[in-house]
This record gives sequence, C-alpha cells and structure tokens, in this order.
Amino acid sequence: MSIRTEESDRAVTLRGRETASGGVGRLRLESFFNSPKFSDFAIKVGDREFKVHKIVICGQSDYFDRLFEGKWKEVLEDSSDLVGDDPAAVEAMVRFMYENEYDSSGYDDTDMSPMVFDVLVYQVADKYGVGALKKLSKGKFDRATSICWEMDDFPRAVAQVYSSPECEELRDTIARVSSKHIDKLTMKNNFFRVLQETTGFAADVVRRMVKGANLQGQTQCPNCGEEVEF
Repeated sequence: MSIRTEESDRAVTLRGRETASGGVGRLRLESFFNSPKFSDFAIKVGDREFKVHKIVICGQSDYFDRLFEGKWKEVLEDSSDLVGDDPAAVEAMVRFMYENEYDSSGYDDTDMSPMVFDVLVYQVADKYGVGALKKLSKGKFDRATSICWEMDDFPRAVAQVYSSPECEELRDTIARVSSKHIDKLTMKNNFFRVLQETTGFAADVVRRMVKGANLQGQTQCPNCGEEVEF
C-alpha cells in the first residue's frame, strides 16, 4: 500500500495526465516556466522573480537539491535570493530547466555578445550545479568564439574567462582560437591589451601555438610508424 503525499501528487501532475484514449501524455514543462500554477518556490535575482517548482529544479540542480533537504531560511520562506548573479544568466538557467534550451542573445536589454553571455551562463551553471546546462553553454561558447573572434567583445570574453577560476574549462577554447588568429588579433588594441594584462592568457596562447607548430612539423614514417620531425 502506497501513501500519496502532496509532493507526489504534484510530481504526477507535472509528469503527465491521463488522456482521452487512456494513455499517459507527457505535459510540456515549457508551459510551467515562471508560472504560478502549482509553483511552490520563488527564485529572486536583482528586481526579478521567477516562480518555479521544487520537483523540477531540484532534479537538475545539485545546489537546490541540497537546499531543499535542509531547514534553511530559504526553504522556510519558499524563496531564494541569488545575490550577485547576473539576472539574465539566472533566467537562462531557470528557462533551461523547463525548456532544455536557452537563447544566447540573452533575455534583457544588453549589449553583450552571445559568447560573453555564454560565459555568464556557464558560471551560473557551475555555481548551482546544473551539469547539463554547463555542458550546453560550453558548446555554445565554443561555437560562438570560433565564429565571432573578430568582434570587439572577444577581449571581454577573454577577460571574463580568465578572471573566473570556474571557467578553466573554457580557457583552452579561448587560447586555441586566439593562437589560430593571432596575426589579426594582435592588430587590435583591445586584444593586445588583454593579452598583456590577463594573467596566464599569453602563456596559454604560446603553448597552443607551440603545440600547433610541433604537430605541423611531424610526420609518420611509412616503414616503422615512428613520428619524425622536420
């Protein structure tokens, strides 16, 4: 015999409901994004507030999963104020939890490029333990930098990545793209400045350039299979 609780009933409601044919149809979580319907928690950031559902966010965020297991102030008040986080990046995180996607152009009036916004989303995903979003934002960042490296915002993306320890995974992408286009990039004052002032960036770029040069200077002997430098 199973005991039904309010929480389990809500889970069933969110997962699906009986259809006219007797089968179970999966509800689209998108319709519950920032909706007060069945909402039992609020995420606040800056002057914005998002109505969420514990069963949705705790299943995707290590941070909120741990939060809801304790008797913290946020749990008692059914709301959490995310101080210091970028509001648009937090919206991207919440939207991802319901839609499995986010828009790299952001969700408010901002002049930042997609690659800079992807860095902010990556940071939020890392902070709140949303692994799937972290992976998605890295993929978007990799694609954006490979296309938008000539944009004026590229040095800003470099500075953002190298000023954040949690973004170490993104540094290889920045260094690889920079080393590939170093001739053109060093002609830009903003890039040259960030190359000089950003700790570790120049070293990573040189390392990638040396690695690339070594690969170009090697070939495999058709007889013995050994790598031969020339």
